[in-house]
Amino acid sequence: MPTVSVARPRAGTHERPAVAGARRTWDASRTLALIGVFSVMLSVPLAVLGDASGPYDDPKAWTLLILATMTGLAWFLGRDTGSPDAPSRPDVASRVIRLVVLVGLSWTVLTTVTSVAPMQSLLGTFGRGMGLLTIGSATLLFFVIQSQCRTLHAARSLIDGALLGSVPVCLLAFGQALGWDPLPKPWDPAVRMLTVRSTFGTHIFLGSYLVVLIPLAMARLEWALRQRAASGGWPTSTRAQWRYAVAATVWVVGAVFLVASVSRSSLMWWVVIPWGIVGATMLALAARQDGAPIDSALTAWCLAGLLAIQVLIVILSRGRGAFLGMMVGLSVTAFAFLVRRRAWKTLGGSLLFLVGLVVFLVLLNLSDSPIASLGLSDLPLLSRLSEIADMTAQSPGWFRVQVWRGIADGWRRQLRGEETFPGLWRVRNRDSASRARSLDDQVPGNGSGSNADLASSLYR
Repeated sequence: MPTVSVARPRAGTHERPAVAGARRTWDASRTLALIGVFSVMLSVPLAVLGDASGPYDDPKAWTLLILATMTGLAWFLGRDTGSPDAPSRPDVASRVIRLVVLVGLSWTVLTTVTSVAPMQSLLGTFGRGMGLLTIGSATLLFFVIQSQCRTLHAARSLIDGALLGSVPVCLLAFGQALGWDPLPKPWDPAVRMLTVRSTFGTHIFLGSYLVVLIPLAMARLEWALRQRAASGGWPTSTRAQWRYAVAATVWVVGAVFLVASVSRSSLMWWVVIPWGIVGATMLALAARQDGAPIDSALTAWCLAGLLAIQVLIVILSRGRGAFLGMMVGLSVTAFAFLVRRRAWKTLGGSLLFLVGLVVFLVLLNLSDSPIASLGLSDLPLLSRLSEIADMTAQSPGWFRVQVWRGIADGWRRQLRGEETFPGLWRVRNRDSASRARSLDDQVPGNGSGSNADLASSLYR
């Protein structure tokens, strides 16, 4: 990871006023940029608007756009102050990553300009919000983070912020699993039976959000355990750590209360976003402290509890893709850490557990297997996992296979120079000619069929 090069004044000398002023300006802009980044992590997952047609996805898309724009502006105004504390120039790997991100953004711009529905490509479709503005906002945040968060302490602060933002999401999801659901009903009737969806509206988006954070939670816990092994024991929690824990707890409780109140009064939605900014300010001020504090036992227990509830929520959400993605993420992360620790026995046990889980899922999807005969597929938590291999007509698996086959067939036809959709032009030709003949019949004295011939020539 690239580091920040810091030029310190020599002993017995004083900083020049211009340099000191530049450092203060850069520190202020960096703090504002960090507040913006943390605001996205804390506010976007909680953004819900009960009175909107799309109460979940559309508020998140616009919240991301507004916060990312303000964050990018604060970063841009303070990036060229000439401060000696400014980040050093990026290395080769950072430049390659920047190039890849810019190529992806350029391709999105090109597809938006040439789209058959440019406004949908710009703003995103209803209930999704995945348009050029959303992708551009995420790209802007990438450059802000790469510029302002280039130390291990800053990286750890980012992970802590992302994990803190998931706590109220998990608590609301757990409440839904217990029957307490204060959130608006989803607009899609196809997912109303899957009640564990938290502030994301669907089990798919909730699972996708947690699948990204679960490996980070595991890595953060490993970080704390490695510090304990290096220091020979857990240090005593300092007053600053206890204050941070109390402040984080107050923020989480307040976030759950505010989100739960959104369905009763839409005015509360305007309080949720500022509440996220309050939490972001707390995180940014903590990240500015010199040096990275050593994790205590309290930190490790909090991380372990959060990791456990994240895994539990993915299971309770009954999302098949999220469950499989979670298992892959946990396996890759756990194997990497076990190999690094040279814990070969634990690694072997983990491999056996993973193989056993795969065998269980395969037998669960076989109708004549001993596991299926026990009726486990009728359990709510296992019913959807037992349908992974279901390819009967009109099933979700059948539809996915049809889509994949259609995409592959379209690629093959394009490589051969054939029509991507066979018969499409013939159908359009026939329909246009039919409409033209109908127009000829409606025009008195026009029996030559000129309109029909013109339409046929246009679509040949």
